[in-house]
Amino acid sequence: MYYWDYTKKFHQDHIYPKAFFKKRELKNKGISEKDIEFYQENYNFIGNLQLLKGIKNEMKGSKDFLEWCEEEYPNESKRNRYFQDNYIPSGISLDFDNFRTFLQKRKNRLVQEFQKILKLLDYEEESEKESELIEISPPLDFEKLTYHNFGYLWM
Repeated sequence: MYYWDYTKKFHQDHIYPKAFFKKRELKNKGISEKDIEFYQENYNFIGNLQLLKGIKNEMKGSKDFLEWCEEEYPNESKRNRYFQDNYIPSGISLDFDNFRTFLQKRKNRLVQEFQKILKLLDYEEESEKESELIEISPPLDFEKLTYHNFGYLWM
């Protein structure tokens, strides 16, 4: 007999749930017409994705991100640790109507981390090593970076 140990399986989770990005849902949440297209084009962008343990992701379901964070991490220091570990930007509203700003700020944090991982930039010796930076050919287009074409870094 086979069984799956879901405590060790990770899911690709949409930080802001995928269900929120249907046109009707966006309108119901008061998202402007000009922003609806942006929201729908970017919900699957790596900035809105994270890995969560399967059980946690199943429990999260389609809950609002801020609501889920407060339930899952009622202790503020643990919530801040989760934010830090998952590159969730601080100092901004995490309300859904601030998705555009959240995405931009998280993208910037992820890009910085990818650069560190890939050793493209040594932050401690930035000024000394500026001339030694390697060029990527072709350059990475972080605007089009999604889990599907860069997900191996998460594994």
